Amino acid sequence: MQQGAEVVVAVPLGAPRQAHHSSTPAPTIRKLDKDQVSCIVASAARAFHDDPLFNFFEPDLCKQLVALPPRMRAHIMDALPLGETYAAYVDGKAKAVAAWQPPGTYPLSPRREFMFYMRTLRAIVKIGRRIPAALRLQAALDKAHPKMKHWHLDLLAVDPLLQGQGVGTALLQPIHERCDREGLPAYVETQTQSNVAWYGRFGYKVVQEIRIASEPDMPPMWTLIRPPNPC
Repeated sequence: MQQGAEVVVAVPLGAPRQAHHSSTPAPTIRKLDKDQVSCIVASAARAFHDDPLFNFFEPDLCKQLVALPPRMRAHIMDALPLGETYAAYVDGKAKAVAAWQPPGTYPLSPRREFMFYMRTLRAIVKIGRRIPAALRLQAALDKAHPKMKHWHLDLLAVDPLLQGQGVGTALLQPIHERCDREGLPAYVETQTQSNVAWYGRFGYKVVQEIRIASEPDMPPMWTLIRPPNPC
């Protein structure tokens, strides 16, 4: 699931949002503390609420409020033990997150995959008749996932109150710099076309546009790769 400060992004999630400008203190970027998971789950759920892809799977926005938190928690709890999940803190609370899968951690092991789906069970049940469509989409994304060594941005989510203030850019910077040092690409997926342009600012290039032929109303998804920039 993938999101920025100016837009909301994810893997496999995301949608542009109205920029918010306020007197919120400048956030501090550091790795996510485990005791802040519930706080960041709430912010990520707000970021993805009324997202085009989630609207396809659950058009009832009230039901989305119930389905989104377990989905966000599953992505964050899977990535957290991998040690490369960064958060933006405001007044001591995590309000935005970039959850990365380091090289060699995708695809998920059977145990990680089991835990992921157990954590998303409530969300899966909510989409009901759309479950086959979700499985077809996941299969297409798995097929498109690059085989070479790379960093995978699994989730980028910024609380709506912080969007439009450069928080997404700041969250991406640590791993982008590491990719450049190590000579490795970064990979992300998004279902929002405006996010394609946003990621392009950091050197991401579209690899593939994914459409599910049997689901003409499902938003397309784009896969993008950022080649390393020599230091």
